[in-house]
Amino acid sequence: MRRLALLSMLALAAACGKSAPDAPDAPPAAVDAAPAVDTVKPPPPSPLTESAAALSAPLDKPEAVALALDAVEKLTAWADANPDHPDAAPARLAAARGGLLAAVAGAPEERSARLAKVRAQADALVAAGTKSDAVDPARVAAAAAAIGALDPATAADGAAIASAFAVAAGDDEAAAAARTVWLDAAQTAIAGLRAAPGAEPTEPFAGGVARLLCGGCAEAAKLAPTAVSGFLLEADHGAGLVCDSAKAGAASATTNGARAALLAACDGIAPKDAEPSAVAGENALIVALLGRAAALAALPDGEGPLAPLLAARREALTATLAAPYPLPVPAVIDTLPEGDRSPEDRTPAAIAGLPPGGVVLGDRALGVFVIGPDAVRGTLRPTVAIADGALVSRSAAATPPGDGLVFTFDALAEAEVAPETGGIEPIVTAGQAIATASDAIAPPDEAFRPVELVVDALAPTSAVVRTLDSLRAAGFSAFRFTRGATAGDALPFIVRAAPEVIPAEVAPGFAQPIIVNLRGDGVDVWAPADPADPAPSGDARAALPEGADTGYRGKKLVRLRVATGDADARGLTADTVAKVLDAVAYWRKASGNGALIHVAADDDAEAADVLRIADAFQRTAGAALADLGALWPGATCPPPPTGGPPSVCPAGVAVAFSAITVPSSRGITPKPAEREPPKLAEPPPSPEFCNSRDIKAVMAREKHAFRFCYETELRTNPTLEGKVPVVFTIALDGSVKDVKLGAVTLPNDRVKSCIVRAVSKLRFAKPDGGRCLVRWPFLFQPK
Repeated sequence: MRRLALLSMLALAAACGKSAPDAPDAPPAAVDAAPAVDTVKPPPPSPLTESAAALSAPLDKPEAVALALDAVEKLTAWADANPDHPDAAPARLAAARGGLLAAVAGAPEERSARLAKVRAQADALVAAGTKSDAVDPARVAAAAAAIGALDPATAADGAAIASAFAVAAGDDEAAAAARTVWLDAAQTAIAGLRAAPGAEPTEPFAGGVARLLCGGCAEAAKLAPTAVSGFLLEADHGAGLVCDSAKAGAASATTNGARAALLAACDGIAPKDAEPSAVAGENALIVALLGRAAALAALPDGEGPLAPLLAARREALTATLAAPYPLPVPAVIDTLPEGDRSPEDRTPAAIAGLPPGGVVLGDRALGVFVIGPDAVRGTLRPTVAIADGALVSRSAAATPPGDGLVFTFDALAEAEVAPETGGIEPIVTAGQAIATASDAIAPPDEAFRPVELVVDALAPTSAVVRTLDSLRAAGFSAFRFTRGATAGDALPFIVRAAPEVIPAEVAPGFAQPIIVNLRGDGVDVWAPADPADPAPSGDARAALPEGADTGYRGKKLVRLRVATGDADARGLTADTVAKVLDAVAYWRKASGNGALIHVAADDDAEAADVLRIADAFQRTAGAALADLGALWPGATCPPPPTGGPPSVCPAGVAVAFSAITVPSSRGITPKPAEREPPKLAEPPPSPEFCNSRDIKAVMAREKHAFRFCYETELRTNPTLEGKVPVVFTIALDGSVKDVKLGAVTLPNDRVKSCIVRAVSKLRFAKPDGGRCLVRWPFLFQPK
């Protein structure tokens, strides 16, 4: 018809162009008409078939991604040029689907821009009501939004994050696209959490990773451990993660213990049957991240272009999740209340004044002892792992039965110290049980066994000292202390006694180095005594520090005292600590004492103040120590963050809770005496001059040597047992003299002579005021 119409038009035009004839002509001869020419071009063929191969091929190589992107561009351009073609809508659907898959598999730095185009395409298709059995543009848009939810440049929305996680956990191709990106984000974050110490510092919840969890999780990750749980329960900070029951109880939860209990009840945060400490501080974010990662890694890879990439990322994440993960916060910790504490409050208060930074430790200590507010409790660090695709608490399953109560402070003060070990038996037993439980979670390191102490802000020194001695007797050899009030790892300290081998860079140069002793009415800083040969050189013109009172023995300055006031009643202020450091600096300059001091304290002094002074000294003593690992096993000094301030690494060694003999203040005067006091006759050896704490510590430290004497002979006489009482004198220089045996009941001369030799080699702290007479009752029995 079209052709006929064209011919009619052409014929009419030809007739109108001629004049009228004078007479009728004969009929013209018949001729064939010329064929009509069609001037309208047909549309180009649809590229759907051509692009099918590129959009169905595995997107596991850059070349395949490039082909897919090229196909997407061609489909989009053709559909724009041919909007009325029947294949235009299918082409747009294929372009949206292919764009999503290529954006996921392509370069991460280009992903955001590509996803924006995909989402715009998908939204337009949804608005037009366009969909097919193969492609639902609403799911494509949802997947693009789920991936975009991880972008830190977008506004945090807890509800959107919860919806995004549901999309990523789906079972269609769009879900696989979202899950591929979420798996990669989780893998990066968890690898950062497990990063080896000394590597470039990482912020595992930076870069949008916190968007895997909740709207406010990025901000929560920057807070101190004591503030995280309260922040998550406030307003909508935890939206997308915190369950409704926890939100409902938030108003009445006024302590971190109560808040931890609320968070632990949320299925999306804590593993089933986990202890409250598993959600303490930033632990809540980490267990939630691990749980969501485990849930994603347990989903099938499915089929389609992303299947190889999805499988590779799932396998990488599964491998990263395989090992148990000890969480950073060892216990529920709260802030110290302004007024009196409730008698029912068993949550330790964080110690203020221990700033972040400094050394980075290797593996976290699995054994944890909480000291305060009313007792010593042993437990395990909260540790989680993946079992059968789900997150579980390994520590809750391995913790010995009971609530971990070991000893109340009142009972601890009255407890007898075992002569052979120097420890208190219930704490020694608890320490051994915790060590055994730790070994069930992770193989022990034969070189050293660390333990972490969570010390309450108001705990007395006596409780910490007795716990330290007992844990050493239980086999622990490295001691770390929780910061609590600031984010970061624990602080390692050498405790009770200086190491047997002192690195030359911190060697004090004195048999009695500088001693800082905390008292109820102030802090005494004692001059070093008994210089080595050759003696260190000091500056006799060093100026006395301000803020310290002088103390003379005769005409010699031997002590500086920093007074404390009401402001120091709940912990030394920064100003008081600075004055103590000034006094230490004076003695170092005046005497040449190296970068090693002892920090001791009276029994009723606050243990937190020992840690404040010890930490402050190690941070400010001078040039950073060369080999931290020789002093604190597993410790390194990491490089500073890119563009950040320098790392603060220890420059000295403070022996915390030292058992060293503190000089007596008897006869000390604020001004030098007019003349030297007369020398008194030396009194006979007596127990009154003994430092019982030091003696018990030394004898406990050498117990294996004494046991060796006995067990060597026990091999040939399995029934050998009995008492070997020993009497000896500790001379004024700390050496052992006049070793004698008492009423021995063990019938073996070799054991007796071996014990005498072992005791004769011992070295103790110098007695105060005279020679010390010691009676030590060895009792040997087969184990």
